[in-house]
Amino acid sequence: MIYMIKCKICNKLLDNKHFGYHLNKKHNVTLLTYHIKYENFKIPICEYCNKEAKLYRGITYRKTCGGDECKLKANRGRRHSPESREKMRLKKLEYYKNNPDKRCPFMRNRKSYIEKLFINLIQEESLDKKYDIINEYYIYPYSIDFAFENIKVAIELDGEFHLKQEKQDSDKRKDKLLLSLGWRILRIGSRDIKENYVNIKQQVLNFLNNTDIIYDKKYGEMLSYIEYKKIQKKIKNEKLIERKRQKNLEKRNKLNGQKRQILKILNKNENKFGIIKIIADEMELSHSHIRRLTSKLGILIFNRTTADII
Repeated sequence: MIYMIKCKICNKLLDNKHFGYHLNKKHNVTLLTYHIKYENFKIPICEYCNKEAKLYRGITYRKTCGGDECKLKANRGRRHSPESREKMRLKKLEYYKNNPDKRCPFMRNRKSYIEKLFINLIQEESLDKKYDIINEYYIYPYSIDFAFENIKVAIELDGEFHLKQEKQDSDKRKDKLLLSLGWRILRIGSRDIKENYVNIKQQVLNFLNNTDIIYDKKYGEMLSYIEYKKIQKKIKNEKLIERKRQKNLEKRNKLNGQKRQILKILNKNENKFGIIKIIADEMELSHSHIRRLTSKLGILIFNRTTADII
């Protein structure tokens, strides 16, 4: 919708689409500054902490100041219905089944408040320098919130939804699968990490240190599952290239050894009549194999057109 606005600085009449550009170009004033000075515009206040709300664009503000705690309070109660959650779960399972090496694209990329708290814990204690930590590590049909891959420890952050009976049953099945694969599991409630951060930090450190299994660290930082899979693919390709190089090297060494052996036999036998038979008997190979081998190695024994001895 286009409407006209009168500039109170120069009294010029402009449409709303070009008004902000006019203020910036002619008067070196932002739209927000103009509204505060000339239109008595007041910046909204966050409902939860009484700070200024976060600017979105122009003169539009968000409902909160942008802090993690305020956003968490604002989003409380905005949840999917059980039917929607079930549809999302089935869709995610179907995608994981068809694409075992990828992360579901319609899963949220934003971290929850408790995930951010745990990432903060990792950075404070420099755990990513000691362990291979992968966020959302996938083991069909489940994913681990934070997997310490080189010591096989799974850290699960359980929100309020995990208090429901159906979710607890699902968690038991997940734990059973992980334990059968040799994983150790630590479950942390969302309320515990928010209210007893220091105690939870110590509990995590004790749990990580209480292990006899230590592997070499492969990665330099905490990874997402997609980044982890990319590195795994790169390592696999490097191994294949190295295996191929080793195979070619062994093949070349074998051919060089056979070449030296053939040349040694040729130097011993001045009379070259029946030399193919002599070489074949000594090397325990067929006549046709010796002919192919000498041709490949560039060793000329006789002229194929005249069959004269060289």
